[in-house]
Amino acid sequence: MLVSTRQHVVENTITDLTTHGEVFDLLGLSRTPYNKLNIHCNGVYGDKVSAMDRFCKNFERLPESVQTCLTVENDDKVSMYSVKDLMYIHERIDIPIVFDYHHHKFCS
Repeated sequence: MLVSTRQHVVENTITDLTTHGEVFDLLGLSRTPYNKLNIHCNGVYGDKVSAMDRFCKNFERLPESVQTCLTVENDDKVSMYSVKDLMYIHERIDIPIVFDYHHHKFCS
């Protein structure tokens, strides 16, 4: 989780996403959101804005092979990340958002 307050969790997430980016490269996939690595931001740790700031900061640590394919998706829990929340991240790092209508309906 790129939003985690625990450094080893962030490091493990970066390692995992990097591996996915390497596999995409080995498959010859173009580095675009059309070949997406779609994730949820996950935890808010009592302060959603700080968590989103950590996501943006840790996004910058990802290799280009991941940054160019990574997308974020809205959650199915009101306490987590809505599309509106994800717009905060999008506006900072220009990451595409995948809208999941079913998740959205859970929060309506």
